[in-house]
Amino acid sequence: GDNEVKMNVDGAINKYDQATRLDPTNHVIFYKLAKAYKKKEDWDKVASTMARATSLAPKYANYWLERGYALEMQAKKKAISYDEAKEPYQKCIENDPNYADCYEHLGIAFLWTDDEQKAIENYTKAIEHDPTDISYYAALSDLYIRLGYMKEAEQVLKEGKSFAKPGDKDVFDIHVLLAMVYQDKNSTSEMVAELEAAKAAVPGDSPEGV
Repeated sequence: GDNEVKMNVDGAINKYDQATRLDPTNHVIFYKLAKAYKKKEDWDKVASTMARATSLAPKYANYWLERGYALEMQAKKKAISYDEAKEPYQKCIENDPNYADCYEHLGIAFLWTDDEQKAIENYTKAIEHDPTDISYYAALSDLYIRLGYMKEAEQVLKEGKSFAKPGDKDVFDIHVLLAMVYQDKNSTSEMVAELEAAKAAVPGDSPEGV
């Protein structure tokens, strides 16, 4: 399965599935099987396979994250409710309180179930636990902008901008959101400067560049 997963996902899935039957208590094999299903974006099977992995190894925070993400993707397709993704993300945080991704995705689940305050709290915690990932700043400031908290959004974006590194793809979102803040302030020159910076941050023929 490990040899085939990069070139022949279906073949790898078949091998991993056989391996789970031979050793049904090996959580690592279930994790590998779920990752193979993830390559096919077969989210229902990712979720069910990760459910097996978490039952075998409930202390593995990354297992809970993968299960939550699979449920989140199903919710995005309106197959289930975003509420179903909350418990795995909460379990992830219980087992590793420093896992920033779990806070961010829990924030997404709260946002899509109309609890903006809990979304803000979890986006903020994601930043606290990994202040170098500027995608977290973009998520939090985007929500602030939607709620009309422009001052808070500007503060978060400027902080996130200070962590940007050359080639960081998420800096595009930071510049665009800052442009929206400056547009709201009627500061045209600063708005244009941010949009120019956003344009320069991505290839001209990319969807963002276009």
